Amino acid sequence: MRDQRVKRVRRFPRHAAALAMLVLLSRPGAITAAPISPAPGATMAEHDPFDDIDAFYQAYGKAFTAADVAAIDAMFEYPYLLTNAEGSRQVDDMGFYRSLLEHLKTVGFAGSRISNFQKVRMGRDGAIIIVDYMRLRADGSELNGNRAAYLLRHRADGWKLVGIIDGYRK
Repeated sequence: MRDQRVKRVRRFPRHAAALAMLVLLSRPGAITAAPISPAPGATMAEHDPFDDIDAFYQAYGKAFTAADVAAIDAMFEYPYLLTNAEGSRQVDDMGFYRSLLEHLKTVGFAGSRISNFQKVRMGRDGAIIIVDYMRLRADGSELNGNRAAYLLRHRADGWKLVGIIDGYRK
């Protein structure tokens, strides 16, 4: 009996968990953020790094809009997991972002409108940010949009992106 269970697990798709999260994220209202509580063992006098996530995401948004590859690069911990409509893969450098930013420039990207910003604590040093975004042209018209989840880990030098789940397709 045990051998049959092992065989079934081996047939399970490699990125099934990431794909399941992508499906869940594609349903508006499917995920709601729980109330934020201090990190386990933290006191009111201690600074909770979780409080810095809003500023981290704002800095990411500014760097993305400005196509500041160096600033974006500093926000990642490599390798990271990228799951989007094209599949799941390990990303080892800024090649994906360079390509994406070049593409967005050619189609007139000028900024983003973020709605439904949620952050959820994941253990002592992790978090997930879930946003609905709309990419905009300079005249304010909509270019494209979707829902994305940013997986974060807190390190000695601050928050780092360690994964992105996004349904966007170029």
